[in-house]
Amino acid sequence: MGKMQRTNLVWDDYIDYLIDAINGSKFMKRAEDKPMSTPKTAEESHVTTRAIHLRESADIAKRLAKGLGLNEGYIQAAMLVHDAGHPFSAHEGEEIFNQLGEVYDTQYFHHNAKGIEIILSEDLCGKAISKIPNIANKPELRKQLEEEFWYFLDAVISHDGEATKEDMMKPETKYDGIKQAVQAKMRSANSENKYKFIAQTPEGKIAKFADVIAYLSSDMQDGFRLGILKDFSDDYLALFGEMFSQEYPLTQEDKIECGRRIIEQIKEQNLREKKETIDFMSRQDEGMQNALKNIHRNMQLSGLNIHDKSDILAIQDIFEREQEAYRRKKLEEFYRTIGADIPEEKRQSMEEQIAKKTAEGVPLDDMEKKLARTLQQINSSANKIEEFGTKMLRARSSTVYEVTSKMKEYFINDLIRNSQNQDTPQFSNAAWDLFFKAKKLNYREFVQYTNWDYQTEELPQAAMELARECATGLQKSGAIRNKFYDEAVRSYITDPEALEYMETAYRPEEEYTSFRKEHGIGDLKAYTRTSNSRFTGNKQQDATMRLLHNLYSYVQNENEVFAIRYENTFNAIKTRVSRKIEKALSEEHSVSDTHLYKDILQEQIDTIRQEAIDSYGTTQLTPEQKEEFIKGKIKAELDSMEHKMAIQLSTDYLAGMTDKSFVDTAIKTGHLDPNVVQNAARGTLLSTQVQQLMTNIEEEQRQEQAELPTSPAGDER
Repeated sequence: MGKMQRTNLVWDDYIDYLIDAINGSKFMKRAEDKPMSTPKTAEESHVTTRAIHLRESADIAKRLAKGLGLNEGYIQAAMLVHDAGHPFSAHEGEEIFNQLGEVYDTQYFHHNAKGIEIILSEDLCGKAISKIPNIANKPELRKQLEEEFWYFLDAVISHDGEATKEDMMKPETKYDGIKQAVQAKMRSANSENKYKFIAQTPEGKIAKFADVIAYLSSDMQDGFRLGILKDFSDDYLALFGEMFSQEYPLTQEDKIECGRRIIEQIKEQNLREKKETIDFMSRQDEGMQNALKNIHRNMQLSGLNIHDKSDILAIQDIFEREQEAYRRKKLEEFYRTIGADIPEEKRQSMEEQIAKKTAEGVPLDDMEKKLARTLQQINSSANKIEEFGTKMLRARSSTVYEVTSKMKEYFINDLIRNSQNQDTPQFSNAAWDLFFKAKKLNYREFVQYTNWDYQTEELPQAAMELARECATGLQKSGAIRNKFYDEAVRSYITDPEALEYMETAYRPEEEYTSFRKEHGIGDLKAYTRTSNSRFTGNKQQDATMRLLHNLYSYVQNENEVFAIRYENTFNAIKTRVSRKIEKALSEEHSVSDTHLYKDILQEQIDTIRQEAIDSYGTTQLTPEQKEEFIKGKIKAELDSMEHKMAIQLSTDYLAGMTDKSFVDTAIKTGHLDPNVVQNAARGTLLSTQVQQLMTNIEEEQRQEQAELPTSPAGDER
């Protein structure tokens, strides 16, 4: 078993130029507005964005590489772009475009592969190289950097964290070169739905670990920020107890108790660090002591969340109740010291009289002065009760951050410790178990409750309608025709069969130009106006015109990436059609109720089934009949490659939008009701995609447990 060897790159001396280009990229700017688990409101500004996740993952990967003597700069830069291909709407976004591809027989959608297309489309490599001084006079250096850039892309396409322990530890597949490796992986993901890859370098293998470690922590924090998590459940406490305790608890009850003690210790430590709080508690004021103890007890019972509105109101009631009780007690003491038995109504009248005299500048008598001074002292002390409670809230909030940070450190340190002198990164057995437990817990306790209800029906429907409209625009504007007959594009096509289908039906040129003119496509003057101006006087039509103009420009700017998308779509059609026919001919040919486009897909399946019956009199086809049937259906689909590419490019473009920009576009173009979004609720409909991920983890863990040999209890930490 050999030790992992550092990957040395020429890029090592120029990594800062690459990071600078990444930070200035369009996809990084979009990532600032793309959330991780859920679209966020304007008030939810602290919820983790995709950009924050990119930076956190990059920092973790850099630490892991440093601890293992690997190339820190290489994996840091790769992790800064690893989610470039993530669509809007998190898990649901991937399913929207994956299932749209199923309906239209186009590509599968996996963000790790789509990220490569986006990075290449933005020419990140060229932009970084252009920053190097005197690079025009260094053609050999440019060539080396361009060849090595595929190492970064390999880490991106191989990073997907939804992998089993076996997936993360198996050796890499051998390829002729790093570029060939990435290209083969892109074809596999986009055309065959095989997307769980092993990176070609040890640094690239770190990516899966860094990605998950980063979002395990941020998901828990976001759970509290959004009010979905009120407190750490017993299962979370058991996880922490097992992770942090030196007692090696065995039973679930012991693990929970250990976790609870650890959380309480962190909370108390945070509280003790507030020196002012210690001063409050040490004063010889029994009323203050009781008030603070009551607040402490009540807030301990109310959990850790400080972002839920109902919790905030409840906490405010506690403060006000304790403040009022304290004021009453201190006033009673004051009146007893002066020997005055004054009824409550009279006391209130006296206080009002003092306030009135003070406001009018009327001098107070001695008794009134004494009472005014006492009231000021009492109110000042009462306000300290709220100040103490606020400090407790901050201490409680920071507890979540500290616990999740401890968890992050646990996994980082365990991975470094257990990967020394190994040929691949790996946890200890205990950490592997906790790693997958934490993932499943976050899915179950938080992520599956993050959906807004419009994400389940209205958003997928809007995506389909917009994709259709955009595809029509691309065909009628001549955008696809232009690319199909562009020799520069055709020169990138490596498959002769695919090249044969790069044809479109002849249309007079005036049809294309007329459509472009009618829709303002290519009319740059129209798009120099402010965003609030109208082109036609019809807001919906103007929004559609703007969308088609931007989409046309997006397609026209691509050559090599267009060719990559074309070949992958060409191959995806074969896979999609074959699998659809297999489904149609099977006993279980009903589409799942959870499919976003169930009715449309079911109609397609039923039609294929009936065609087989019409042609062969049965659905039980011989191998020869099935092959003939599949070939015929594939040929029919390949004959419409112009439409397929129009759909593919449209969905890729829409997927690149942020949540806000897509929703705004769908509303402005009339494909989404603004009232549905405005009145939406979060957590009313569970995420079926996340539930499936939970099921996958459970099944994988069961299989691994069944394969494990019997061993003594306990594990090296």
